[in-house]
Amino acid sequence: HGVRTVTALPLSHRALGLIGVADVVEFHREPDGERAFPIEYKRGRSKAHRADEIQLCAQALCLEDMLGRPVPAGALFYGKI
Repeated sequence: HGVRTVTALPLSHRALGLIGVADVVEFHREPDGERAFPIEYKRGRSKAHRADEIQLCAQALCLEDMLGRPVPAGALFYGKI
């Protein structure tokens, strides 16, 4: 189908000093290679602060550094809406 799913993927960005683990990263096949799409799952609801969004952006920065390709989008899923 063109999508490879990896769970609990270790991430890092040496220059920024970031380390972590992505809940899920989908790798979508494209003509020029694979495009990473990080997905972060949260048990509760979205919060007034933007920490969840910042976490997802940090994951995208790590993936860009590790893969040498842009990561233009990702997704947050909350257990309670």
